[in-house]
Amino acid sequence: MAHAKWLGVIRDGGFAARCADMYASYLRGMDGKEVEVIIRPPRDEKSNQQLAYFYGVICVHVAAHTGHTKLEVKDYLKATFLGEMRKSIRKDSELGTVFVVPSLADISRVDMSEFIERCLAWAAQYLGIKVPASDEVGYI
Repeated sequence: MAHAKWLGVIRDGGFAARCADMYASYLRGMDGKEVEVIIRPPRDEKSNQQLAYFYGVICVHVAAHTGHTKLEVKDYLKATFLGEMRKSIRKDSELGTVFVVPSLADISRVDMSEFIERCLAWAAQYLGIKVPASDEVGYI
């Protein structure tokens, strides 16, 4: 089952959704079903333009220069520059703690901007290539 995300404010101990009619209609459709509710400040989520620039420009240029696939480049860059953000996903009695590199879906807009800047600097310094800036290729 797909999940829904609603933005709103807490007011007088209750939740006031931005799209109150749609929210109420959604809740009526969930009547009687068990749900999980998470309350947190809204995240400053990365933009589709940031993701498109990373996959469609950075990964493509680095792959063309190195001969690796875009997927290999993506995995390498994530492991290299998001590695310090590793998170424990479980403790296994035989393996110890298992760590994973965060998904790009898990990082904020600010973290994504920093990740992109580090990738660009690495490409320039270690590969000697200049990847076009986002505004040069229409990803402002």
